[in-house]
Amino acid sequence: MAQSRNYSAMGFLAMTFLIVGLVGGFATFATPLPLERALAREDTLDAALATGADPAGLAALGTRLGDSAVALKGADAASLPGLVAAERLAMRDRFRTEAAGVSARLRWVIALMTLSAAGFGLALTGALGRKEAG
Repeated sequence: MAQSRNYSAMGFLAMTFLIVGLVGGFATFATPLPLERALAREDTLDAALATGADPAGLAALGTRLGDSAVALKGADAASLPGLVAAERLAMRDRFRTEAAGVSARLRWVIALMTLSAAGFGLALTGALGRKEAG
């Protein structure tokens, strides 16, 4: 006796795995964000050095400096290079921590979606098996 195929169930099961692939695809957009932010901050710190500790120049960079602005506040021409060097190290540590957090959350999302899709697929195939047997 030839066994018939339920194409709608097979398509539905394929969609469960497609969802996992889509989550992974979206993750590729979130993963480089800490690196891109760090590179932009590096450029801004270079621009801060170029101001020569001019208060107006540093104030103009304020929004781009973000949390690095606090470290450079009140800098003079003599102390600015040392403050920028120290802030580069601190900024890199902050973004390294941020990148680790993003990576961990993405791994959890992908694992959860994979398990959900697998569980859904098992439930679907189990339900199909009971239907055919009955």
